[in-house]
Amino acid sequence: MGKRKQRSDKKSEDQIEIERLQQELQEQEKTTAKLSTLLVLQKKLSIC
Repeated sequence: MGKRKQRSDKKSEDQIEIERLQQELQEQEKTTAKLSTLLVLQKKLSIC
């Protein structure tokens, strides 16, 4: 039983880490989208 508990705890820790990384990835994707938008606008302005 002790081992089973440890495994479920470990899985829980892994799940927490996965969720943290997914959140971090979403934030990075938002940042990338903002930077892409800024780059497009900058190119449009420099052409004018």
